[in-house]
Amino acid sequence: MWTHRDGLRWVSIGLCLGLFAVSAVKAQEAETDAAERKVTERFQTVLEKTPRRGTALDRVYGYHVEHARSTRS
Repeated sequence: MWTHRDGLRWVSIGLCLGLFAVSAVKAQEAETDAAERKVTERFQTVLEKTPRRGTALDRVYGYHVEHARSTRS
């Protein structure tokens, strides 16, 4: 027979597993963001050496558009 205590155990186990899953996703997003930033920095270096339209400009511009922060209040 289930008791109130058993129910609380299962709820707490579920919450812990949920928090673990969220933290794993956040860690993976941070790694992806770092990799994207590194690639963008390389393209920025290329763009600074030879400023012209092309892949480097598109990639740097796209990164900044995708990661733009809202300045409106």
